[in-house]
Amino acid sequence: MENQSVKGKSHPKLTNAKLLEIKATLKAKMAEIQGDVAGLREEGLSNSPGGGNSTPLHFAELGTDTLNQNFALSRLESEENLLGLIYEAMDRIESGEFGLCQICSGPMKIGRLEFSPWLRNCMVCQEKIESHG
Repeated sequence: MENQSVKGKSHPKLTNAKLLEIKATLKAKMAEIQGDVAGLREEGLSNSPGGGNSTPLHFAELGTDTLNQNFALSRLESEENLLGLIYEAMDRIESGEFGLCQICSGPMKIGRLEFSPWLRNCMVCQEKIESHG
């Protein structure tokens, strides 16, 4: 679904200073996620539910531990997906294509890029994607 006409274009309002600021934001978020992922992986992929060393003595404890383990695995998946989006955003910065919608090739709003610099699409295109499910 990516638009190949983004190649060779650049965002008309993104200055080098703003790109450096956004890159620093992406690196900080990347470091935060990498720390979270290590803990979540340990908790979610441990041999016993809940990551503990002891076996639950009651079925309710086992259910709670299993729920906690499933939550950790779900969060791990979300964090790893976000990490992938951050790597893609860093690649777009390096290629000079950062800030352009991957669907319509139009420049994204600076505020959107500052708030969530890993996003791929402008709000209009993203709303179209979400409304068509």
